[in-house]
Amino acid sequence: MDLMVPLSTMSMKARVMVVREIPWALEECPFSEPVNIASAENSLCAPGLFKSRKVRPVAKVKKSSICLAQNSPKEFFLALLERAAIEELCDKVNGIFEEDLTIDCENTENLAEVHYFDFIMWIAITLRIGLHTEASPGRPIRITLSIENWLEKLSGSFQNTLLCLRRRGEDEHWETLHTLRKHISRRFQETYTPGQQLLVKKFSLLVDGQVCPLNMAVLFEVSTGYVCNFYLYSMPLLQKGSEASVLEQLLHHLLKPYANKGYHVQLDSSVFMEGKLAEIFSGLGFHLKFVNFGLNDQTSENECSAFVEQTSNLLQSHLQGWFGPAVLSSLAFRDLFFQGFWLIVHLTTINSYVMHSMPAMKTERQMNLREFVKVLASQLPMEYFLGSPETSDARNPSDWSHNSNARTWSSNSGRYPDLSSSSGVTKARHQPGLCGLMNSGNSCYMNAVLQCLCSTVPLVEHFLNEQTKEDITRRSCEVAEAFITLLETVWLGQKDTWSPSKVRGKLCGHHSLFSNNSQQDAQEFLLFLFNALHDDLVRKGSTLEKKVSKRSQSKNALPNSATDSSIITDLFEGQLNYVTLCLHCDNQTLSNQIFTILSLPIPPDSYKCPLEDCLALFFQQSTLTKGDQMWCPQCAVRRDTAVLTALSKPPEILILHLKRFECQGQTKKKLRTNVIFPLNNLDLTPYLSSASSQHSSYSLYGVVNHTGDLDMGHYTACCRSTMTRRWHVFDDATVEGVHDFVVQSPNAYILLYSREQYSRPRIPGVRLHTTQ
Repeated sequence: MDLMVPLSTMSMKARVMVVREIPWALEECPFSEPVNIASAENSLCAPGLFKSRKVRPVAKVKKSSICLAQNSPKEFFLALLERAAIEELCDKVNGIFEEDLTIDCENTENLAEVHYFDFIMWIAITLRIGLHTEASPGRPIRITLSIENWLEKLSGSFQNTLLCLRRRGEDEHWETLHTLRKHISRRFQETYTPGQQLLVKKFSLLVDGQVCPLNMAVLFEVSTGYVCNFYLYSMPLLQKGSEASVLEQLLHHLLKPYANKGYHVQLDSSVFMEGKLAEIFSGLGFHLKFVNFGLNDQTSENECSAFVEQTSNLLQSHLQGWFGPAVLSSLAFRDLFFQGFWLIVHLTTINSYVMHSMPAMKTERQMNLREFVKVLASQLPMEYFLGSPETSDARNPSDWSHNSNARTWSSNSGRYPDLSSSSGVTKARHQPGLCGLMNSGNSCYMNAVLQCLCSTVPLVEHFLNEQTKEDITRRSCEVAEAFITLLETVWLGQKDTWSPSKVRGKLCGHHSLFSNNSQQDAQEFLLFLFNALHDDLVRKGSTLEKKVSKRSQSKNALPNSATDSSIITDLFEGQLNYVTLCLHCDNQTLSNQIFTILSLPIPPDSYKCPLEDCLALFFQQSTLTKGDQMWCPQCAVRRDTAVLTALSKPPEILILHLKRFECQGQTKKKLRTNVIFPLNNLDLTPYLSSASSQHSSYSLYGVVNHTGDLDMGHYTACCRSTMTRRWHVFDDATVEGVHDFVVQSPNAYILLYSREQYSRPRIPGVRLHTTQ
């Protein structure tokens, strides 16, 4: 309905937003048989080949020893409000703004691109009046005139541009909101590991006295009130999208990051559901406990005294709800995205308060939430006043809270200083090749593989070659074009993180196995991607590819590479030589087989072994008997056969897959053997056939790691950067430099070796950036 509302008729205004704990509705937790979505095949992160409903309990998690030094409120807040998430939101808003310029031309002079620092200043202005709980002393919250004055100045371009979001439909609002929620909730989980006692609550939202359709479920740590996870939802949408109850879906979203770790989770006793929920989630390692939260009007004081006793200290005062400021459009009741945005800001502020207050929990003097938020709001804009020459007349940075005429803040007011610049932090500029990839829904297996390929210099040089790009564009090669988009972003873009969701859609649209949000096997995806790229490059007679003779293939080779050659086959394809000997008549047969990935067995019952032991197992002579006997042309029957395998053509890039997942009948397990692999000088000479005289020493440049179990796990990559000459860990959107000794890991799953260490790629526009 709001899609064609002119921007000139809308405005943004500060309002009081009330977040109130409420009981679960009967429609959210029906007494019918629950649908066990918690064990569905796309539920938890696990290799696609070995999904199981049975979960083995693991050791309990100890509370994190995170450093809670006396950091300022601002430092805690900015650490939790992930910058990459806000920058992605800016890209979204700016993209809508550019698309909609022609719709409302009369108001375009008040529009401009929005930036990360605009959001920080917007939040700082709005939070000046603090967040309040019933435990927070002081007057009721009111929107003061100074807040309105500051927001009026800011709205000259920033807020007007944000209103472009109102042109989008409700589905897109939900998509944008959930993308932001995923980033921030993941940041909450990365920053702090809770103790064993957790608590799930439901909250409703009131604006101007009206109950909004947006609800929120929150997972807290009982002892501190830390927000471990949260989910924003509308009950009708969840009911429409799944046969499972709303409550079961919400618990699945909230508890998923903490599965199989022995957590105890409290819920209100009204959702007992005859014990069915406890039975379902016990299979994922959770102990559900149903406690009377005292939300029912008929509840006696004795019934809820135990729970009140647990949550009586100042640090947990927000567990029953809070109220605070928000900036919403004139259509506040239906303002879905901005309601959700400010809820996320409030939760980030609360977690900042909890982390800041933990060291002071046993002291007499502890700030309440309202006091903390006011200090935070005074600190957030300090960098602007200290770092910008336009504000040199503002002698005291804290004067902004009293002087509403100090500066007109807008998105076109010039270049903003980095938030870390005034605190003595040296920030490195974005380095080519070091770009985090955001998780678009169980896509860690894909991100890890793509990061390794982005570190494969000859592959990067080929696809970013102008002739290659012209040839691929001319022939409309969807997968190759998507891969080029990825490489251009990683190597030629200026972003530290990027969402490859569109690239994922192009890559996975060609195979149903990878087209959903379920976790898959990284090695299978790598083979699929090689095949898809190879098909694109050789079809329709590419001028860049050449014909070669037909050869035999292994299951880890490209299906159609036997007749055509591409950069994929040139770099990754090798050849094995087999000698089969009939043990009855000594007849010998020679055969060749091409491969792109060598899948190496791991010695059984071994805690630690060198990579050479895995190679020796692969190349050792084997004897085929009974049902595995081979046909002997001389005997004209099947005979016991000895098979000797050798490497007749080493590939330019050697990819080794460690077979960690095995299935023996009904038993499925992951081998956790610590395979010790060399970073340099991997020698394959002992495995070469006598006919081969090629150079066979390799250097490691990429590793795909898998942590966790068969039923739940996570992929990361570790790659050597040719720009920094250092190793870096790629954990989805996070990129961190590490020392060489960190590369060796018992989680190694796929190893990528090159014949020589790569130098910086020869790509126009790529250069090393130094710190500034």
